Amino acid sequence: MPYPKIPIIMYHSVGITHPSWIWSFLTVPVEIFIDHIDTLHRRGYRALTLYELYEYVLSGRAVPERSVVLTLDDGYLDNWVYAFPVLKKYGFKATIFASPEFVDPLPHCRPTLEDVWNGRVERQHLTSFGFLSWEEMRSMQQSGLIDIQSHCMTHTWHFSSCDIVDFRHPRDQYIWMDWNEDTGNKHRYLNVDYTPPPMHGAPVYHYCKALEGKRFIPPGQLKDFLQEYVQRAGGLEFFNQPHWKSILYQEAKAFTRRYRLDQRLETDDEFEARLNYEILHSKTIIERMLDKPVDFLCWPGGGICDRAMNFASQVYKSVTLPSRLRIQKYNMHGESPSFFKRIGAPHLNTTPISYLEGDYLHHLLREFQGSVLHRRLRQFHKGFNLAKLFFFRNSGRPS
Repeated sequence: MPYPKIPIIMYHSVGITHPSWIWSFLTVPVEIFIDHIDTLHRRGYRALTLYELYEYVLSGRAVPERSVVLTLDDGYLDNWVYAFPVLKKYGFKATIFASPEFVDPLPHCRPTLEDVWNGRVERQHLTSFGFLSWEEMRSMQQSGLIDIQSHCMTHTWHFSSCDIVDFRHPRDQYIWMDWNEDTGNKHRYLNVDYTPPPMHGAPVYHYCKALEGKRFIPPGQLKDFLQEYVQRAGGLEFFNQPHWKSILYQEAKAFTRRYRLDQRLETDDEFEARLNYEILHSKTIIERMLDKPVDFLCWPGGGICDRAMNFASQVYKSVTLPSRLRIQKYNMHGESPSFFKRIGAPHLNTTPISYLEGDYLHHLLREFQGSVLHRRLRQFHKGFNLAKLFFFRNSGRPS
């Protein structure tokens, strides 16, 4: 029998969509997730761990033809509240990639969908918007169904050059700048009561994901000056004028010409220390807190550079391969086991995003094994869903 092509399906948040969240497109509604897992179960799929996939790719160890790997990125609380009870119900395994700086220090486990099913709590009383605690991860790890692996330490962005691209302003999307200012409260940023100190007027320099290259260390003097300028100019009222951004650019240029600013790129040694913190220290912390080996790494947002990849290859069995470097979407025996390739949970690229149900996922997985019939069924399914979505949105009726 030929070696099967094994896909890895990538999820993030599973539960209730919060439209006000800037990354709400990451949430797969729990009803869709249930349909995915129920369909996979009915169709005879088996969910492998990354360790099982690694051995299959490396040595050809036998696995069922209908094998799949499930992963969930970022360590959201709803992985515990919604995804884990569903996986447990069907006996499906999954891997959660967590970033230690986002772990909630709460010393206990919160209620889950299983508690709702058993009548211990009402569903509307579930809290799912936040991040996992160590206790919740420990409980899932001990179940034998969930394996916790590394998503690096910070999952953030950093400035990468001295070019100013924007300024902090009301309702901006630079929440990661707040994370970098106050790492101890990163786990709270999804909480309703989380209100970081305003940074209105602070310059936003050209930025990139934390592991894509060296960090630019900006001058604190300019940030302080611009924030004070905004306060003197009326605070929030300043941003009601149409040309506020041009005004701040002009003030920043004038200040830069007037003063010698202390700004620079990280040194090689500083960058190496940061790679060590992100890649090795995250592994060390998870291993210590959960008393388990950590052998797999998922790059946050797929953002890497050659130095980061080389560093990780000395620490982990295998790491994710960013989509831009990926030639195919599945994993096979005979390839290098040092990299694993993933596909996103199937969806339509609409606004808002529309996730597709279990039958579409089944056709997609069978298509990977070479089925022309399932390829045509998948294409029909996608077209039908697009037409249905178009009809309901234009008729004003709920889909």
